[in-house]
Amino acid sequence: AEWLVRQPYIHMNRKLKKLKRDNEWFIGEKIVVSIDTKISKLKDNMPIPNKYMIIPFSISLIPLIISIVKYDEDLKYTTFIAFILMTVLVLLYFIGFRESNKLNYILNKEEKYLNSIVWFITSLTASILFLFTYLVIFEVINVSYYVITIIAILGGIITFLGFIYSNNRIKSLEEELLKMDKEVIYTDDDEYWIDGYKYYNENDYNSKVKPRFGFNSYTYNLATRKGKISYYLGFVIYAVIFIPLFFNLLSMEFTNPKITISSESISVDYHLYNYEFNVNDIEDIKLVDEVSFKLRTNGISTDEYCRGNFKSKEYGKCRVYIYNKSKPYIIVKLKNNYFIYNEKTKDETMNVYNQLIEKL
Repeated sequence: AEWLVRQPYIHMNRKLKKLKRDNEWFIGEKIVVSIDTKISKLKDNMPIPNKYMIIPFSISLIPLIISIVKYDEDLKYTTFIAFILMTVLVLLYFIGFRESNKLNYILNKEEKYLNSIVWFITSLTASILFLFTYLVIFEVINVSYYVITIIAILGGIITFLGFIYSNNRIKSLEEELLKMDKEVIYTDDDEYWIDGYKYYNENDYNSKVKPRFGFNSYTYNLATRKGKISYYLGFVIYAVIFIPLFFNLLSMEFTNPKITISSESISVDYHLYNYEFNVNDIEDIKLVDEVSFKLRTNGISTDEYCRGNFKSKEYGKCRVYIYNKSKPYIIVKLKNNYFIYNEKTKDETMNVYNQLIEKL
């Protein structure tokens, strides 16, 4: 999505640069100038104290504690995710919240103040959202999944509006101050911006600079070693996370669960979500034409199928392997949860059902 949004900007930037070269539209010498005039005389709005980050960090500890205290083998990944959440909040602190204290050479104390508020709201919103999610997953509270969705949407809107307000406020303030300053020196720095958004200036020792567009508080100077590492590290992290995820999802899409029924156990072979239970754990088996889920705690869900760990409105915690539009569904009541299964066709489902009934 970000790549698509950026393409019109890159296209127009290249056209404008060509037009500028053809007409030799340049402003004075191409030199680096640092100006800090009226901006430094603004009211000293100090950033939010660092201690306030304890609030979202403490909230993020609750999901981790819940996942450890109420450990569930089917939800074993939630502990890892909770730990990742805390790591993300720490990164938000160092990258966003704390970095807002180091941008005096670009903007002013007003920007530091606004950035600290925006990053605090962002981390607080994320911690509250994950807290509600974990409370629902571990059945500490009983609310609809739509409530969490609404909280996520509202949190995203609040954060987005915060970045817009901060960005517009700083831009308007800069324009106002530049109009007041009669000693402003205009320079030509287009050559330092690749496609208008990637900054490369060997004469600038700063690894971070103010971006030309968007709502980011800074971008990286690719001419510096630190800037290169910071810029490309993001792509490496995305690749490490999303490439394996992509292939796992692809594997789940093109493989189907395979059930094996023996004299002692029933097992389902499916990528990342293998499942097995003992025949003696079966308490009841029935066929139903309707089943609904209020939450997917771990697994995959599409219009065609549901596979993994779910919370059902009728049965509570259950392991599911079903084709949504292929009725009926086999409901197997176990000692601690439910097993819900069907095949692509009714005849295949009935065949599995009859084998299970024989075991019961």
